[in-house]
This record gives sequence, structure tokens and C-alpha cells, in this order.
Amino acid sequence: MDSKIIFSYKDLYITRVDFDRLKNLLREKITEKKAKQTDDRKSLFNIILALRDMLIDKGIYKNQAEIIEYLANEEEGYGLSGSNLRDKFAEANKLKKSN
Repeated sequence: MDSKIIFSYKDLYITRVDFDRLKNLLREKITEKKAKQTDDRKSLFNIILALRDMLIDKGIYKNQAEIIEYLANEEEGYGLSGSNLRDKFAEANKLKKSN
């Protein structure tokens, strides 16, 4: 036997209380997702800064500008333009200062 529920949209209703509960639940889920995205973004920026610091500390590059120049000129096809890299490093540095 099929387990189908047949109804018309005219027969379907939701109470105000249930609607408010659903609305609040959706808000919570959206907030949780945004918080997770923010945490993931912070982690990626921390990785960028750690790699930058390692490359400078080991003497491979003198500074962040040299790293950006190398990546922008040598690693085509990854979306690593000079302006994009400068923006990402700036955002990572700003995040680090705010912590």
C-alpha cells in the first residue's frame, strides 16, 4: 500500500504560533551557518599568515610584497592577481590585529 497523503492547499493551514516557531528556527539555522562560515574564513586567513611568516622567517622572501609578486607572476590560473592577493593579505592582517 502506498503511503501517500492527498490534500488540497485550501485544506492546509498553519497557526501563528507554529509560524513564529518556524521563523525563529530558520533564523537560528542561518545564524549558525554564518558563524561557521566566519570561523572557516578565520582559519583560512590564519593559514595564509602562518605560511607567509614561515616563508619570511626561512629567508625565502624578504617580505609580504615579494610573496605577492611571486604568486601573481608565477601562479596563473588560480585567481591570484596582485590586487586580489593584496586584498586577502590585508584582510588577514586586519583579522589578526582584531584578535
